[in-house]
Amino acid sequence: MPVGMGKLVKLQKLTDFIVGEQQRGSGLGELGELRNLQGWLTLENLENDVNEGDALRANLKDKKGLRELEYCWKNNYGSVDASLLLQLLRPHVNVERIDITGFSGTSLPDWLGDSSYSKLVSLVLHGGKHCTHLPPVGQLPFLEILWIIGFDSVVSVGAEFYGGGSGKSSTQQQPFQSLKKLNFKVMARWEEWISNDDGRQGSRRRAFPILERLELTLCGELRRVNHMFLPSVVELRILLAFQLKTSMLRIVTSMF
Repeated sequence: MPVGMGKLVKLQKLTDFIVGEQQRGSGLGELGELRNLQGWLTLENLENDVNEGDALRANLKDKKGLRELEYCWKNNYGSVDASLLLQLLRPHVNVERIDITGFSGTSLPDWLGDSSYSKLVSLVLHGGKHCTHLPPVGQLPFLEILWIIGFDSVVSVGAEFYGGGSGKSSTQQQPFQSLKKLNFKVMARWEEWISNDDGRQGSRRRAFPILERLELTLCGELRRVNHMFLPSVVELRILLAFQLKTSMLRIVTSMF
């Protein structure tokens, strides 16, 4: 990006912002002056010499006109830890769609599962290969589409995914209450998927009450799916998940 992008203070549409390498071009801090941005914005090459001050000055959390955001890393050699960087690049609660690609950190930020993001309907997480846990996105009230791809270090999916945890059960909403499409792909070490329902609770707290489509692709080690109840599923695709036998049958029978 050319130096001085921050001077375009009336700019409303900027589809891509490419972070400069070795202090060349515009840094993320220039976005701070672009208060009128609207629509879609892609932040590319986030591994390139981004410092914490620049990320804070970008001030994404106050850009209420941005409806769709994409965060992109191309490698793991950034000067700031990707987990911290994404924490600092928190968007406004008006955002409706978020894509995170090539994330090189070990954990996704807390804000990603914050229920204040009540307008978020689509979330794509692609390439968090160093993350050992999925983010607690089950409490996003109007999330309809969720894709999780390439989380190679995740072994178990459980309470954290639904937004559970000690001390939260009394205020917790029904997990994934609006989700319609759920897609897991390329989860190399994933072995078990534990439902929030232990088999004794009532259906009021069960996750995925209106889920229509579920796909599990290239999840070769997945062998256990516990207490899953999917009353609204009309399409189930399980591809190259060779260990999933008994649990697969349980999912299928729960659909009828």
